[in-house]
Amino acid sequence: MREASPHIKPLLAFLVMAVLTTCGTDSPTQPASVKPLPPPVPVPNRVTVSLTTVTLSAVGQTESITAKVFDQNNAVLGSASVIWTSSSPGVATVSTLGVVTAVSNGVATITARSGSASSTVTVTVKQSVASITIEPSSATLKEIGKTVELAASVLDQNGQLVSGAMVSWQSSDDGVATVSTQGVVTAVSNGVATITARSGSASSTATVTVMETYTLSGIVTDGRRAGLAIPGATVRLRNGTEESMTADERGQYRFSNVSGQVEITVSAKPIYREQTIEITVDSDYTQHFTLEHTGLPPFSGTVWITPEILGPEDPTSFGEVTYTGRGMREIFDRRVDEWITVNAYLFNVQFGDRTAEWQFNPEFGSPEAARAEIAVFAPAIGRMPAALLSNLKEVEVNAGQGDFGGNGYNGSYLIHTEDQATIAAVSEGFLEEVFLHEGAHMSLDREHGDSPGWRVAQEADGVAISEYARDFPDGEDIAESILPYFAVRYRPERLTESERWLMMMSIPNRLDYFDEQELDMSPYTLQPSIVSTRSASFNVMEQ
Repeated sequence: MREASPHIKPLLAFLVMAVLTTCGTDSPTQPASVKPLPPPVPVPNRVTVSLTTVTLSAVGQTESITAKVFDQNNAVLGSASVIWTSSSPGVATVSTLGVVTAVSNGVATITARSGSASSTVTVTVKQSVASITIEPSSATLKEIGKTVELAASVLDQNGQLVSGAMVSWQSSDDGVATVSTQGVVTAVSNGVATITARSGSASSTATVTVMETYTLSGIVTDGRRAGLAIPGATVRLRNGTEESMTADERGQYRFSNVSGQVEITVSAKPIYREQTIEITVDSDYTQHFTLEHTGLPPFSGTVWITPEILGPEDPTSFGEVTYTGRGMREIFDRRVDEWITVNAYLFNVQFGDRTAEWQFNPEFGSPEAARAEIAVFAPAIGRMPAALLSNLKEVEVNAGQGDFGGNGYNGSYLIHTEDQATIAAVSEGFLEEVFLHEGAHMSLDREHGDSPGWRVAQEADGVAISEYARDFPDGEDIAESILPYFAVRYRPERLTESERWLMMMSIPNRLDYFDEQELDMSPYTLQPSIVSTRSASFNVMEQ
């Protein structure tokens, strides 16, 4: 029998209820009342999705899909839950809300399921090339035939690598640099080439500069004497960037990887004039420099440079002291700036095989007071090298103010014990340096001060070691120069590098003059590593 129409069922139920009501419910002949059956529970019967196919062109790209669930009566079940799954999460994932995310190239089936009903979406991930990057973006090849490998990264619109993308390479100038199918660039000749990488419609470029390089070298010398190297000169090279180096003990410098137009600046502060030139380097290149001295003395005076040249740790020839009584002597007194005759306290003082008479102004008041001054000054005099004691005959001592002195005519040292310079020399350790200076006046001035060889050396140097020597070239130059000579030849370790370098490079011809005299500087001996400025090995200390 064919089932009644759904519109008939409600009508029949109404008629039955009407009959029952008319007949009454109290009649024993009437059946009991019957309650209607509840409608069937709605269940998911069908699922539909908003998209059946999705194509994603970039890793990380997303697409939202919606699903509707219908029951057995084809009514929408708004409260029905939907479970989303991906057949291949390595290609595309799906969230609980139906958001699909691309993971890698491929195809995945996305299923929306509610109860026993489901529907599917086909998702295709196929990256599209959006851009290319090249590493490195620039390179310099400094030798013909040298290579550099460029790496291209092909990216989608989200900046993710496109796996398996094909890349083609091209050089703008094969005469400068070629590029292989793998991105290997080879230098052909000097110049600049643009290397292009392409994939699909995207491209990127890298700049390759071919600049074969050469060696630039030379020697820095002092023009005042042939072959006089300037060790420690600073050589700066500017060629886009800046490099610098220090000339070695022979004045030599050397730069590698140099090409094209460069600027070279050479300096040796503070006593040489800086020199700058521009050259073009297109082969191994030799460029020598001859620096000009500034003509300015490096020191104000040499006595007070350092108290370290000689001191209590050095041997002294000072020996026996004998008081010989009183006697009339002519001594110089700077307080009146003239020779005076006094009844002096007299002592014979031994310095090795040499005996010098010490003559004390009677103002000291007693032999004991005079002897005490010998104990202060004589040990320092005894530390002088033999050449500076060769003319020693007497030591004249006054109290009061007055400079030290050295006299070659009577072979004397002059001391004023209360002068500020004397007090400083004693307290600060400069006594030996003072007596080196005054010993030159006493023992060297008369023989060497006006000798032709010394005059030639002065002229060749063109500068004095100190302002004091410059201002008094005839009277003070020997004495001011002997202390640096003794220091750099016999006690170089007592000087700083800067002091040593300044002394050696300022007056090289004077130092050579003293070498040629073969002065007896015993008990001290030459230091063989720095016998002359030609083998100097000190760095310039810029001041």
